[in-house]
Amino acid sequence: MTAPFDFPALQQVCGGWPGQPIPDGASNGTLSRLRQVLHTMLEGGTNCSADLIPLVRQALLFRGREDKGSLSVPLATGWPSARQWHAAGFEAWETGAFVQLSTSAPRLAWLGDGADLFDDAFSEVPSPAVERVPMDPFLARASQLGQYLNAGQREALRAMFQLPPGKTLLANLPTGSGKSLLGQAAALVEGGIGKMTIVVVPTVALAMDQTRRMAQMLHNVDPGVDHTRLAYYGAVSAADKLAIRRAIADGAQRILFTSPESVTGSLRGVLEQAARRGYVRTVVVDEAHLVVGWGDGFRPAFQLLPALIQTMRRLSERQAVRVVLASATLTATTVKVLQHLFGPPQDTYMVAAVHLRPEPRYGLLEVANLAEQRAHIMEAVHAAPRPFILYVTEPGQAEWWWRELRTHGYGRVGIFHGDTKDSERARVLTAWDKNELDGVVATSAFGLGVDKNDVRAVIHATLPESLDRFYQEVGRGGRDGKACASLLVFEPADLPIAAGISSPTFISNEGGLERWLILLASAVPDRDDPALHWVDLRLRPPHLMQDSKANLGWNLRTLTLMARAGLIELVAIDSGVPGGDVSSVVAQLRRAAVRIVNPGHRQLAVFSPALDRARTQAFGSSGRGLELMLNVARGKEEISAVLSEIYSLNLPGATVSVAAECSGCPRDWTTRHQAASLSPPIVHRLHGMA
Repeated sequence: MTAPFDFPALQQVCGGWPGQPIPDGASNGTLSRLRQVLHTMLEGGTNCSADLIPLVRQALLFRGREDKGSLSVPLATGWPSARQWHAAGFEAWETGAFVQLSTSAPRLAWLGDGADLFDDAFSEVPSPAVERVPMDPFLARASQLGQYLNAGQREALRAMFQLPPGKTLLANLPTGSGKSLLGQAAALVEGGIGKMTIVVVPTVALAMDQTRRMAQMLHNVDPGVDHTRLAYYGAVSAADKLAIRRAIADGAQRILFTSPESVTGSLRGVLEQAARRGYVRTVVVDEAHLVVGWGDGFRPAFQLLPALIQTMRRLSERQAVRVVLASATLTATTVKVLQHLFGPPQDTYMVAAVHLRPEPRYGLLEVANLAEQRAHIMEAVHAAPRPFILYVTEPGQAEWWWRELRTHGYGRVGIFHGDTKDSERARVLTAWDKNELDGVVATSAFGLGVDKNDVRAVIHATLPESLDRFYQEVGRGGRDGKACASLLVFEPADLPIAAGISSPTFISNEGGLERWLILLASAVPDRDDPALHWVDLRLRPPHLMQDSKANLGWNLRTLTLMARAGLIELVAIDSGVPGGDVSSVVAQLRRAAVRIVNPGHRQLAVFSPALDRARTQAFGSSGRGLELMLNVARGKEEISAVLSEIYSLNLPGATVSVAAECSGCPRDWTTRHQAASLSPPIVHRLHGMA
């Protein structure tokens, strides 16, 4: 068996370049990326120096944990010169046909005491582990697993099995706490003919990953059955899609991993049919906080899930569907909205075991202008460990940064924002998962269910509109339990952008009613359900002269707000293509299906107070979120203290206490090397169910 591509193999490849074969496989993610770059160089690709240099530095620094890392690289076509290595911070000297390299961790001098922000990430310092606990025997037998990852996972799974039909469970568990087992366990223990579990996931990559794991578990339980058709998404063949729809209708589909776009699109009819027959037992929604989201990561189909759930519950009276909403970041506002949408609140329960992530080391800096921000961010990208994510707020900013990085020679950088087409999203996610990208320039649209565990740096060239958004994006890093770096650099022009998002200008009640009446006037009854009406999202008020993405967005947000206000149910949206799924890109939508709930929906006296209440409920804390973000970014408050405040809850049926934990930020940077410990979270068990 050939040895993997490890550091000694790298030395041999460099010493025998270009004749020495590059071994398959790699001993870690850095070497996996480095191996790909070397292959590109062998094939005579474009100049790879910008991609090569940071990966060589990272490999040397990781190696240097054990001894003084050094590497001899060739002076050959396509390779950096000794001068280029030296300019990048290496000790470099020529020895014949080679350059001898050694290096030390880069310093960001403008961070002051935090100049060594990247050190722990380069060294992959492990974080304190959360204690595992023995798994309950009934689930251990079904899953072939011996332990729960933590006590919170245990209580969430126990609560799910206790959850009566028609009720809703909020599973508030940290990233990496095993939320995916909720859907898997329901199908393993309680699944079978006429007992389907639907798992709604945000990305195709996550559906594929969970399908692979679930297929192995089902094979262990029932090795004689075909377990290949467990996921439904765009790339699935037409034959397999047809087979899945038939299995759903017949009650033979044990579990299905799919997107909100599919369950509210091409699968909606057959799922309602299955619910009517009592075949749908459990629906698990991963990243459930997205149901409440309105920013660049806005996924319209997530907003349709409450209406779909209510419909299935109405249709399945003798075995009403139970729902599990899983998330790692639930604020008080989010919990209130979810309780209302999937409730009523008295029928919702919560299990929580929340602790703050110990992996991030935070660097936070306010600069005087855009030029200074860009200079610092570019220096950070040159120096940062790979892989990294560079977050901005607006799609135009992402495009600028992506082009700028490409201009500087970074060929292994992707881009992902709210206007990115679904096909390109899938391509980026696949490349990211295969280590074919060293970085992604992104808005908050990137991160929905993306579970790459070895992200070493998360860089913000912006001021997020809330600390909640910032922490969710920082949470992309260090999922393997090893240190990661979080760097935020913002300038004055970022503040009004953040303020505009945190306190958006909503359509007036009069303007909303005008749009609603225009949409309603053109409504077409659904062929199978006359109480359901399809409206054209492209229609516009008379004062607008042409169609636009903004007009479509206003129509969709008006309908969504009306649904939250209890005036209508927003049941479905689509692109106008028969049998097609909803796009995750708002601009590609064409129609929406609504069911009228309140007979006074046409009257301003009913319409206005209903929308006012919905706005207050959904967005009452948005201004506070920006204030906390600014206080942390400017060093006025310590980040873990503020995070513990916003994620601690004291609501009816939802009490959560979160301990403050920090492994390094501007308020306490000099103490970060002290022995770290992780306060075990308070795990709340389910109480009060009939």
